[in-house]
Amino acid sequence: MFFLIKTYLKNHVKHWLFISALCFPALLFLFLINPGVLILGYFIKNPIYQKFPIWAVIIYVFIIFSLVSFLMFFVINIFLTLIRKRSDKQSKKLQSLFIKLIISYLYPVENSIDEEYKTIARIKKFLYNSFSKRQFLISITKVAEDINSDFTYQFKNLIVKLKLDGIVRSLLYSVTLSEKVLAMHIIYYLDLSKESYVKRIMKYSESHNFALRMESYITMIRLMKDEGQLVEFIGKKYNLSMLDINVIVNAILNNPMLKIDFMKLLSSEKTRKILIGLLMAKYKYRDNSRSLILILNQLENENLTVKKLAWDAYLSLVPEKEGFDLIKEHYHELDYNVKLMLLKHFDFYNNQPEIDFLDDIILSEPVPIKIEAMKKMFKLDMKTFIKYVEIEDPIMASVCSEIIDMNIN
Repeated sequence: MFFLIKTYLKNHVKHWLFISALCFPALLFLFLINPGVLILGYFIKNPIYQKFPIWAVIIYVFIIFSLVSFLMFFVINIFLTLIRKRSDKQSKKLQSLFIKLIISYLYPVENSIDEEYKTIARIKKFLYNSFSKRQFLISITKVAEDINSDFTYQFKNLIVKLKLDGIVRSLLYSVTLSEKVLAMHIIYYLDLSKESYVKRIMKYSESHNFALRMESYITMIRLMKDEGQLVEFIGKKYNLSMLDINVIVNAILNNPMLKIDFMKLLSSEKTRKILIGLLMAKYKYRDNSRSLILILNQLENENLTVKKLAWDAYLSLVPEKEGFDLIKEHYHELDYNVKLMLLKHFDFYNNQPEIDFLDDIILSEPVPIKIEAMKKMFKLDMKTFIKYVEIEDPIMASVCSEIIDMNIN
């Protein structure tokens, strides 16, 4: 509880300073329209009391506030610029040093306890404030990203011996986005799946800040050890966008320890679970032929996003001939957006049935679909394409001209 109160006060000190600055002109105005003010038994007299009208006092307060604000802005800007330059220079030096020490800890010349203690003692010597501790944590994430071996145990051991668990918690509860992200990187690289950490990260997964929400998804999924945790996590998310879902699937693909029963996801009644199941079938379980039956069932889904993704997944898994037959069979029943997606992504071949199919689309569909079909026809059969150029139709002439320009340029 004390930690939360301390963190709250630390995180909101800027807000209190800002409110104080806004109160300054009001307090100055009250002082100038009164004889004086009594502070700790000492009376401070107002030298201009009743010497000027109210409107003059308001102008006077405005001028003073503007001058003070300008000076404060100027001084703070210079101060922060100097501090930023100094911290950037320090961070580069510290990160370079820490990376060398971390590597020497992971790959010691002599594999002995004395060598380990010496390395830890050298690291401790440079952990003199919160800034240097943050640079050390950043260095750990850089080393973890660059090496292929799993050193989770060693990293965790190092954090414990250096007593840095507290700063990880402070960073996670910070109001600064970069510090929250750093904490989450450390948490999933070191597999620090404490209940308090997980609850906080779950809270961030509801954030309106896209970057924070994405990092929380990635962290949560990397901490997961079984499918049940994933299904429970997805089940709590009701407003997942397509971008959110793609981030989640990408995180799942990067977690080799997490085995997913994607068939169960495909069989779900929840739209978000079906979408994740379709993406998993497309990218991770391409050799599983049983998924095709479940994907086929989703081709008629009422949700347009599910339908589009189901077609995309199905066509990426089946041979081209089977894919074309299915498109031809269902094409005229499909929504406009699905038709457009199919024409953009499906690779047609130079054979008569497929050319006839495209020809029918070109002559009957609206302009956006017509353009996509004619792009395919231009590459497949120039003889048929020239036939459209000769048609006396301004729309067809415009479409043909656009496609020829695109291919020439």
